[in-house]
Amino acid sequence: MRRKWLLISLSAVVLLPVLVIVAVLVFVSVSDLTQHRDVIAEQVSNVLGRQLALDGELELNLGGTTSFVVSDISLANAAWASEADLLAIQRIEAEIRIMPLLRGDIQIPRFHVTGVDASLETDADGQSNWVLADPDAPHPASEDTGAPTGLKLPWVGDLSISDVEIVYLDAGSGQKVTATLDRANTQWDEPTTPLVIDIAGQVNEHPVTVDGKLVLPTVLEMDELDLPVELNASVLGLEAEARGSIKGSARAPAVDLSLVAKAASLKPMREVFGDVVPEVKSVELTMELQGDQDQPVSAKFNASAGKARLNADLKLQREPPRPKLTGAVVVNDVDVMRMWASLLAQEPDKQASKKTPTESTAAPERFDQPIDLAWAGILDANVVVSMERINLPQMRIKTLHSRLVIDERTVTIDESEIVTDAGSAKTELTVDARKKQAAVALDLATSEIKLGKLEPLAKNKRFKHGHVQTDIALSGAGETIAQLVESLEGSVQLDYANKQTKEELRLNLAHQPKQKGVDRTRFKVTADGIMDNQSIKLRGSLIPPEGMLKMAKPYTVDLALEAFGITGKVSGT
Repeated sequence: MRRKWLLISLSAVVLLPVLVIVAVLVFVSVSDLTQHRDVIAEQVSNVLGRQLALDGELELNLGGTTSFVVSDISLANAAWASEADLLAIQRIEAEIRIMPLLRGDIQIPRFHVTGVDASLETDADGQSNWVLADPDAPHPASEDTGAPTGLKLPWVGDLSISDVEIVYLDAGSGQKVTATLDRANTQWDEPTTPLVIDIAGQVNEHPVTVDGKLVLPTVLEMDELDLPVELNASVLGLEAEARGSIKGSARAPAVDLSLVAKAASLKPMREVFGDVVPEVKSVELTMELQGDQDQPVSAKFNASAGKARLNADLKLQREPPRPKLTGAVVVNDVDVMRMWASLLAQEPDKQASKKTPTESTAAPERFDQPIDLAWAGILDANVVVSMERINLPQMRIKTLHSRLVIDERTVTIDESEIVTDAGSAKTELTVDARKKQAAVALDLATSEIKLGKLEPLAKNKRFKHGHVQTDIALSGAGETIAQLVESLEGSVQLDYANKQTKEELRLNLAHQPKQKGVDRTRFKVTADGIMDNQSIKLRGSLIPPEGMLKMAKPYTVDLALEAFGITGKVSGT
């Protein structure tokens, strides 16, 4: 999420000074702009909240196609940053057509940028130097003008960006990323002709290239899509190729796409994105997607990562009253869809219910595969899961009350007990992040879980200084997995507090089964807290259908959310 906003903010940092300069130039005498340089820089500085310096050319030529040249531009950095300038640009040359602009149609025949240096930083408290305005300042509300919903894209005939270096430093984690752009060229002769793309650069000295052709109409009408795709990319060791087209409407598109991607190693990506990228030796992916409004959408997907394999062959039929998904998803030779259907069987096997688990005549379905698990730098473990699906005569949770405490040292789970007619199963989990050790004991009929190497939880700043406590109190009984889940009664409560960032959050999810005086089983969710200096409030309910694990049936949703200055409500089925 942070990287998404970083890219958006960087775009604003680069383009906003340019747009403001152009606006000021229009009202300044064209005869001698040099004498007004300080006035222009002062006006732009007032808008941006940072000192802007204009030390080079300042040229404007008004006409049907207006052109301007600006050189030697620099924008001051935050006071705490390590570099003097946030942004420095050697030269900008651009042309824009005035008459189409008056109609709301942006046409830019030429836009060239040369020599860009950007220094992006985040301090130990999470403050970013590219945030120019006060984040708490009110933003004007947009008005609904009743304009057409089609999205107008600006037409840029000749775009060229070269000699760019962007350095990103995270003081909290010590991560440093250096990205250079040798060239980013696009040629778009006319709005109806293909857009030719040629991009070359490096990220931490790993090459990045993108080339190909796309057709992007200047107005993307949702009912008139015609988008051929022909792209090649090499990004941080990942080689990818996409071919095909998307036509028709967004509601009923005619799709014919193929994608091939391979990487001998994900190490370059881990250097940039951290532990969110799994540490596997190789990755290979192929995908084919075809279909239109008259034919079922078919998808073939094959992927391998290290020793893990996934193969899928699916068809989506848009037949009333509800879409129907058929096919197979196979993980390391295990048919996941067939296993899922077996686990969710609504009627117990009457014959098997008379037998003990070891006497079951049903053929067990087995899943036994090491899993490399890495998530956001918080948890990094090797997990081995071994599970057999058998027909238990009676399965119920007698008591389950767990307490989970997470801080920068330990994770503990205690007071957990699951009971079946075959016997009692107790779970114990203790994790010492300092010694990178973990111990797990679980004995439930023929199921077993083993947890190996664990890295410290303190890699993530939010968890390093924060404290998470989860209280779980659940009870229920049933002869099948579905009946057991539907009968569960109780709640799960999560409390998070961080003294350093002054963040706090309390989330409660409660389940009320049908037999407790309500017409249908339902979930209730509440959340209150403060995150990133913004209040969060969530209230709502989710009412599943009869047989709630059957996702094809409609759910009733009613949610109200107030978070980060946004108020919204979701209701319906």
